Amino acid sequence: MGRRVLVVENDRVMARLESSALARVGISTLVARTATQALELAATEEFDLVVLDLFLPDGDGVAICSQLRAFRAVPVLMVSCLEDDYGQPLTAHTDGPHMFLAKPFAMHDFVERVQSLLGDEPA
Repeated sequence: MGRRVLVVENDRVMARLESSALARVGISTLVARTATQALELAATEEFDLVVLDLFLPDGDGVAICSQLRAFRAVPVLMVSCLEDDYGQPLTAHTDGPHMFLAKPFAMHDFVERVQSLLGDEPA
């Protein structure tokens, strides 16, 4: 069975770009645009990893990460444009993501991080 990723991203263009990039390496996606949709999908669907935007219209990624983990233990790649004064991604306040990726990012970096978290070899 192929790998499946839950992409939680409120920006339609970004969600489409991420899904397309993963599809090119054989990873299927489910897309949620809100925290509510993400939690509904987590309760009913199977997936191997979550790509989670830190800021969503109805919740923040930190809280959603904890709630998603109540359904299953899967790796989480947190993405956000939030950085500290030195240009580094803010990760100290996040509870639980396995990896953080700052926006904007190159799609090949995104795909490599997803594959790394899945334990797959880069294509």
